[in-house]
Amino acid sequence: MARLIFSLLALSLLSGACEKNHNNELPHKVDQQLLDATNEMARLIDEGDDFDVEQIKWSDYWYLDAKMKYNDDLSMVTEIVSAIGGAPWHQERELVVGINDKEVKRYELSESGDVVVVQSGIFDFYSRVMTLYIDLEAQGVYEATSIEAKLLAYTDDSFIIEWQAEDDHFRALFKRVDYAMLECRGAEIKVNAMLADAGELDVDTVAEHILGSWVADTRVEYDGPDYLSICHIDALLGDSNWTPYPPGFVGTYTFSSDGTLTNVFESELPSEEIFTYTYTWSYDADTNMLSVEGDNQTTIYNVIALSDEWLFVDYEVNERDNDTGEDVTKYLRNIYQRIVK
Repeated sequence: MARLIFSLLALSLLSGACEKNHNNELPHKVDQQLLDATNEMARLIDEGDDFDVEQIKWSDYWYLDAKMKYNDDLSMVTEIVSAIGGAPWHQERELVVGINDKEVKRYELSESGDVVVVQSGIFDFYSRVMTLYIDLEAQGVYEATSIEAKLLAYTDDSFIIEWQAEDDHFRALFKRVDYAMLECRGAEIKVNAMLADAGELDVDTVAEHILGSWVADTRVEYDGPDYLSICHIDALLGDSNWTPYPPGFVGTYTFSSDGTLTNVFESELPSEEIFTYTYTWSYDADTNMLSVEGDNQTTIYNVIALSDEWLFVDYEVNERDNDTGEDVTKYLRNIYQRIVK
């Protein structure tokens, strides 16, 4: 996966550009793109320049959404280093920083899908002169860097800064980001690696190969039926975000040749009692659908992968949103690890 990392500091601020825009446009088209970028940044600055300094809350996670190079009088964008829009860490590895009081940390996504701190330093904001000061220590492949930038705009979910690097002038738009979303990007790497390890599915052998016992390992929710972007993690590699466990996803599951599926788990609260539930299962190789019946309901799963170690199934759940009262569809993926005796 391409690792296109932008740096707020003289870093990406001084370094070469990784562009979201296209390079092979006709000159008049490029000019229009630059004009549009100029106008949009001006609009965002106008929207956020009337802020109350006392209401600024720096302590959070922020990602570099856009970066523009300007002419000397800052009247026109001359280069779109990173275009406005897009979610963090999807197509590119935008700069992400975490600010906590006087400390700033730079985050990246490792090749294995972990969110890691790669650089740390000191953060200061002087409201009287509307100026940010950042000093990052040398760490790993990153050199020590200092930057001084003027705050142009601030809203509840974004801010825009302006700085000069040698003879070049820049403005950048940072947006607030939920740390859980960064973990979701990492989960995609981990789940996709597990899926690749499971290999290609052979539907003709599923009914036989699925027999045996499995333990609930990973459950993630995707933002659409294409199952590309994870939006929520219930459990990942055995670690649950629920207490005591995600609903309907706990313990061991044993598929038997007589068509029974047995779920056994130990209750953590209050008495560590052992519970056993029995269902019936069937698999249709023509449709690649795994049906599980029990508790007066039938759940249909699409088998994605099955190996000696992993079982992947996708399915949809329709439920009522507690906040809006609207009916919503959740796109879930369960991953089970085979128990080897």
